[in-house]
Amino acid sequence: MGPTLCLIYVNDLPLSPTETSADIFADDTTISAVSHSNEDLIQSLTNYLHFFLYWCNSNNMSLIVSKTKLMYMSSRHKQISMTKDETSINLCDSKILPTSVEKLLGVTIDNSLCWDNHINQVLKM
Repeated sequence: MGPTLCLIYVNDLPLSPTETSADIFADDTTISAVSHSNEDLIQSLTNYLHFFLYWCNSNNMSLIVSKTKLMYMSSRHKQISMTKDETSINLCDSKILPTSVEKLLGVTIDNSLCWDNHINQVLKM
């Protein structure tokens, strides 16, 4: 019954600004945005995170900023331009720094969408 009640409780979260999208699986939420401009992308994500923080406060929930991750994904040839002006996002007096590899729901994802890290993790098991 607990997971069902949790999903009902957070069901209105994806109703957000149109330039971003929120995907929820149990208690994990992934926010994504697409843009050709790094500045627009940062602005969209920052706006949504502030919306998300407001939503959390309104629903008596808390956002654990220390567990919040940021990853810029693109093709390998675009990674060069993104690493030159990698930017963090400021939220609640903390900086969310970009990461290049992260595990999401058991799948290891890297910022160039290459499967090498995930395959290496599976082979170690």
